[in-house]
Amino acid sequence: MGNNYFIVQARAGSKRLPNKILLPFYKGKSILELLIEKLVTVPDFGLVVATSYESENDSIEKICNQYRIKCFRGEENDVLQRFIDAAQEVKASHIIRICSDNPFIELDSIKNWLIFLKKLIVII
Repeated sequence: MGNNYFIVQARAGSKRLPNKILLPFYKGKSILELLIEKLVTVPDFGLVVATSYESENDSIEKICNQYRIKCFRGEENDVLQRFIDAAQEVKASHIIRICSDNPFIELDSIKNWLIFLKKLIVII
């Protein structure tokens, strides 16, 4: 399937609950940490966290560095461009966009979908 990546869109600047993805959520870990730990277990997929250049997101980059995953920093107000630029930087051929504030992502469904996708690509 090529260069496959999950791209997690993440920012610390939530208006309703600032830093919500960085606050302790379960067993002392943040939502972002729990999400990273789940996604790195998916075979044949890399992981990039896409955030903005704003200094409030330095803590996101620090977590990425701790987990040794790519942190892409781009424009604050153009989420789509940030997503495109992150995909281009890692030369992704297939991408799945993940929202950073969902710690309940269900990996079995994603893995089953990827198996289906691989079969579909072989047919085409």
